Parts: sequence; structure tokens; C-alpha cells
Amino acid sequence: MKNIAYISLLIIFCASIAFKQANTGAIQGKISPTEGISEVLVITGIDTLRVPNQQGSFLAKGLPVATYTVVVKAIPPYQDFTLREVAVIDSVTTDVGQIKLLRD
Repeated sequence: MKNIAYISLLIIFCASIAFKQANTGAIQGKISPTEGISEVLVITGIDTLRVPNQQGSFLAKGLPVATYTVVVKAIPPYQDFTLREVAVIDSVTTDVGQIKLLRD
């Protein structure tokens, strides 16, 4: 009987660890003009995530808590844009606001 109780507690403990969510957040923003966007990258350390651009808006979800760099690769005659030190906080969506691409 005691063994069954111990095994049950062990299973419940392991299940609670397995289903604990990681500390994640998100980064969102808008980019204009939309015709100047080639791709949007979110970078931390050696990890790079390509983020879909949906008519000038982007949302990178499920990012581990860390500090990121957001890079917008532009189509000429527009210039690439880099935003450094974007903090991702647990359960928060960081809005970087409106990014305006400049022309050469």
C-alpha cells in the first residue's frame, strides 16, 4: 500500500515538472513602407528566427526570456534597420512600435 502511495506521488511530481511552461514572451511591431521589407529577423546570441511579415506587421511568439536584436532586411532603395537591446519578459509581448525604413 505504501509503495502505491509513493509511486502515485512520484508520478504527480514528474507530471507537474513535465507540464511546467517555459518562461517565454513575444516581440511585435510594424514596418513601413511594406514594399521595402525583405525579411524580419529576431536574434539572440547565435540563434536567429525569421519572422513572417504580414503586410507590415510582425509577431515573434514563444521567445525565451532574453535580450534580442530585431533586424529588418530591406529591399533597395531602402536601408536595413537594426534595433538592439529588445527585452523579452515572461508572459509579456514587447511592442517595438513603428519602424520606418529609410531610403538610400
